[in-house]
Amino acid sequence: MVTFLNIEFLFIVLFLMNDITSNNLLYSFSIFDSTPPTGEGSAPEIYYYFCNDPAIKNDKIYQLNQIGYILAFMTFCRQFSTDLPLDYIFTKNHEYSLLELSGSIWMAVVINSKKPENRALLHSILLHLRNIFSSYFFP
Repeated sequence: MVTFLNIEFLFIVLFLMNDITSNNLLYSFSIFDSTPPTGEGSAPEIYYYFCNDPAIKNDKIYQLNQIGYILAFMTFCRQFSTDLPLDYIFTKNHEYSLLELSGSIWMAVVINSKKPENRALLHSILLHLRNIFSSYFFP
């Protein structure tokens, strides 16, 4: 159970994401538990989810599908002999950047993009958010 995520951190996240959302680049931002659900029909734990698309902003099934998609990629990549976790996914319409926040808690930012050209930018944004989180919640 995560007890350290609070409203101040989420406001900081939204404030920092404001420039990206004003240009409609940001598709979604989420904070979730990377531990795959074990029971049949159980859902992944999503601590925070923001979507810039008003049509699906409050659609819980879409949120679960998107986090489940990320978890499927993460689980698949763990099967290979590498010490590096999955940190980037590029699809036909989106770029996903992932970063471990703490333990099994991860952040993901998704932007609308047709070309894989924003990997470093997305990773630096998530690193900055993790540094802010660490300054608030870790000694």
